[in-house]
Amino acid sequence: MRILGILFLPLSFFALAQNPAITLPSISTLPKAVEFALATDPQVLSAQALEAAAEIKIKQFRSRYFPTLQVQSSQGMSEEEEFNFPLNRRSRQTNVGLNWNLYNGGADRAEIRAAEFELNAARLELAKVRQEIGKRISDAWLELL
Repeated sequence: MRILGILFLPLSFFALAQNPAITLPSISTLPKAVEFALATDPQVLSAQALEAAAEIKIKQFRSRYFPTLQVQSSQGMSEEEEFNFPLNRRSRQTNVGLNWNLYNGGADRAEIRAAEFELNAARLELAKVRQEIGKRISDAWLELL
């Protein structure tokens, strides 16, 4: 059992060195404690990820206003025999298309507005989570004093 502990000890130090979220800095003031908690708390990180996803969703929906260019190319070859003569047939085809959504019954604008509401909700959720974490850390800090 002691050998296993000796083997895993360097691995744990390596994990601590590689992951800054695991290492605990010296926290001497309440603002530093709150800052550290806000930077590492999973609820805050999750809310930040949801906010970033909502921002990307808006960009995705706005991209529907722009034209799309499509290029497709194909090439084929066949060997056949007609009247006892070999025939080699080759074909090449290239297609180019440009699509531009001029009007979609207001669906694009409605989706953008819905995504903007989702972004506002994600921002409010992030602010709420940050406030809750700050209060929780402040309460714990005051209990230590």
